[in-house]
Amino acid sequence: MMVAMDRTIDTFELHERLGALASAALLEAIEPLTLAPHAEVPIYIALPELGPYFSEFDGCAVCRHIQQATADRCAATIYPVFDGNAGGCRALERALASISKRVVHLCVVGGVGSFIHPDLLVDLDEAGRLMSASNKWGFPPGEGAGMIVIVSGSMARSLRSSVCAAVLEVSCAVEPMPMHAEGVCIGEGLSAVFRRIVESVGLPDHRISMQYCDLDGERYRNEELMYALQRVSPHAFLQAEDYIAPADCWGNVGAAGVPLLAILALQSKSRGYARGSRPMVWASSELGLRGAVLLDLAV
Repeated sequence: MMVAMDRTIDTFELHERLGALASAALLEAIEPLTLAPHAEVPIYIALPELGPYFSEFDGCAVCRHIQQATADRCAATIYPVFDGNAGGCRALERALASISKRVVHLCVVGGVGSFIHPDLLVDLDEAGRLMSASNKWGFPPGEGAGMIVIVSGSMARSLRSSVCAAVLEVSCAVEPMPMHAEGVCIGEGLSAVFRRIVESVGLPDHRISMQYCDLDGERYRNEELMYALQRVSPHAFLQAEDYIAPADCWGNVGAAGVPLLAILALQSKSRGYARGSRPMVWASSELGLRGAVLLDLAV
C-alpha cells in the first residue's frame, strides 16, 4: 500500500503515533510564545471519530502523552473533540467561545489524525476505499498534526506583528446522509455551513478568495461538494470551482485536516501567493459533521 507516514515513529499503536505527532506539533506552535513557568494553556484538539480502531481510552492516552511531552514548557489542559476530519472546526468553535467569555486570552486549537494502522488499512482496502492502480476513486491514507495559537482581540493588538490572520466565522452542521448511510447525500450539511459563511462575507465587497478543503478522491465527497455549491450563490466566491485539496500530496490526514489547511492558507499570505484575503477552510467527517472556517488574511 502507498501511504504518507512519519517513518521516525517506530510503533503502529494508533494512540502512540497520534501522541507523538501531536506533541511535536504543539511544542513547535508554542515555542515562540513567552510563557510564565507552568503557565496554563487550554488545548482544544480534534481527534479521530470513535470506532473499532479508536476509543475514548485511546483519546485519553493521546492527551496524557501531550501533557507529559509539554510538562517542561506549560501546564496543558486538553479538551478532546472526537469528531474526525471536521473536528478542528468544532474545536475552534469551543476555543472561541472560551475567549469571547473572557475565560482565557490564549489557547491552542489543533488536530491529529492517522490511518497508519495495519488492520485499519486492510479493512479500508477490502472495502475498496484506498486509492490504488485499480481504484481511482479511493483516498491516499496519511497522518499528521497541526496546531494554531488563538488569542483574544486585546492580546492580538499587543502581538500585532506576529498575528497571521483573524477568524471571521466558524460554522458547523450535521449531514443527515453521511457516508455509508442508506440514503443519498445531496450535500445538505455542507450547504448549511457554506450558507452561514456566505452570510458573514458581506457581499459584494468581500468574496471568498480560495477554498482549502479535505477532498480526497472518494466519489461520495466529490458529489457532496457538487450538490453544496448548487445551493450557494456563485457570486460569494472569486471562483466557486477553485479549491486546493492537498490530500494528493500529504494524504488524508483525518482530524489534522482543518488546522493544517488553515496553516496552508496562512502560508499563502506569508509566501506572497495568496489570491485574495478571505480563504475558507472546510472539511467533512465520516459520521456526519461538516465544518467551515472563514479567515481574514488582511490583518
